Amino acid sequence: MCVDSATEGVMNRFSSLIGKPKNTVWGWLQGNALIPLNDLLRLCYCFNLRLVDFLYTDSFIVRPSDYTDHSKLIAKQSRHRRESPKPFDSFAIEHSLRAALKAQPPKPMTEVAIELRTHKRILYKRFPNLCKKISERHKKYRIHKEEMIRESKSQTRVEIRKRLLKNGVYPSRRRINILARSLGVELPEEKHFLRGEEMAA
Repeated sequence: MCVDSATEGVMNRFSSLIGKPKNTVWGWLQGNALIPLNDLLRLCYCFNLRLVDFLYTDSFIVRPSDYTDHSKLIAKQSRHRRESPKPFDSFAIEHSLRAALKAQPPKPMTEVAIELRTHKRILYKRFPNLCKKISERHKKYRIHKEEMIRESKSQTRVEIRKRLLKNGVYPSRRRINILARSLGVELPEEKHFLRGEEMAA
C-alpha cells in the first residue's frame, strides 16, 4: 500500500524515496525478509504512519513527510490528490482465493497476493486455511513438474547414449552433453557414469 500510494506502484522509485537498495525493498515486499526495526521506524516516519497502523491495519492513507531528501519527488507526488484506500472486501477476496485454488496451473500465494493487490500476510491472517491449501497445491505442482523435467532429461540422456552406441561411437559425457544442447536440453551432472554393459542394457 505504501508503494502504491507513494510512487504509484513503482518499486524503484519507492526504494529511492526511502534510501534503501531495490533488492532489499523487493525482499520486504515479497515477504522473503523481515524489515529491521530501525528501517521500519524510518519508513513509518517517512510516510507519517503510526507503527501500529503499519503492522496491524488493513488499509491506511500514505502522506509523505519532509523527512526524505528527495524533496522533488515528494512534491510531485503530493500535488496529486490521493484517493482513499479501498476497503478490504472479504467476500470478494474469499471468492478470488477459491478461484485461485482451482486455477491451472496452480499459482503460488505470492502471485495470488499481487493479483489481489493485498499483502500475503493479510491474506494468511484472514483466510489461513484457503491460503495454506493454495500454497500446498502449488508446492505439489512444482515438485511434480520438477520430477517430470528430471525424468525427461534422464530419458533424453538414455536415448542419446543408445544412438551413439548404435553408430559405434563411445558415449562420453562430453558427447552426450553436446548432443543434448543441440536439442535444447541442458543435462545435469551425473553422479555415476554408466559404462559398457550397463549402457548397452
